[in-house]
Amino acid sequence: MLAIVYADFTILEGSVHISSNLLITDDHDLEIMLIKSPALDKLLREIGSEEKILKFGKDARKALVECGKIIGYLRWTSLKHNLNLKFEELTFSKFIEQKSLTINTLTLIQVVKNHSQKPALVDKEVEKLLNALQNPNHDLWHVCCGHDLICILSIGLCKTLGSCNTNDVKPEVLERELRLAYEESYFRSTQLYISIQNWEKNNSPYQIF
Repeated sequence: MLAIVYADFTILEGSVHISSNLLITDDHDLEIMLIKSPALDKLLREIGSEEKILKFGKDARKALVECGKIIGYLRWTSLKHNLNLKFEELTFSKFIEQKSLTINTLTLIQVVKNHSQKPALVDKEVEKLLNALQNPNHDLWHVCCGHDLICILSIGLCKTLGSCNTNDVKPEVLERELRLAYEESYFRSTQLYISIQNWEKNNSPYQIF
């Protein structure tokens, strides 16, 4: 039997379970692999605004990662310190600065804390824990959560990176579009694909592809 799971924070934690039958994604999750690939460039060319993207003045992919890493570190902080913060159904527009696609850390903490109904948490203390986790040597593709980046992209395509209608760029719609834009050749260049090939060789005659 072969299992493939999201890496999540296991690489950063150094807690990867070594098994020839258990493989992990190259990055934090599947959505990150999609965003990291040329599928994002195809999506931006199709529904983004070339004029607005040029005016934005930053690489869209890098901007998504720089913005999303703060949420990623907060997710990791919550897991590491058992804060039990809730990120499901979070309203990203409450803490994303739409013109620059940036986040104020304290605003993010306040919004997530209220969303999680955790009034006893002290904002500055949570911020201190978050900052203590940050390290310039971290691979941000493992820090960021793909769903967060897609939610940020959804906001960006309505104003900063495009002029789309909100309903047309809902996160679930963008996730589908990215999957459709993701080509087989992109997957063949991943470590996950190579690992699956090695598994096939070691478990003949079973074949995944």
